[in-house]
Amino acid sequence: MPRTEITKQIWAYIRRTKLQDSVQKRVINADEKMRALFGKAKADMFEMTKLVNKYIIKYIKIPPPKPAKCGRERKPPGDSTGFFFGGR
Repeated sequence: MPRTEITKQIWAYIRRTKLQDSVQKRVINADEKMRALFGKAKADMFEMTKLVNKYIIKYIKIPPPKPAKCGRERKPPGDSTGFFFGGR
């Protein structure tokens, strides 16, 4: 599940259970489940993202396969073998 979707689901839970502070809208008053996730009783909405990120596994980028060589290979620049058949 992408991080954005996880954040949306957490915010849906926060709104459904009315955990958002009524005065300071940025503060989340953690219930028992959120306290287990955050590790504390209150968290700022920006801090919440940081605290949740440690539970998300990041994907490892695997480089795409190299294209197969076709035809003859090019000689590197500066390789003058065979230049004018003299082999300079």
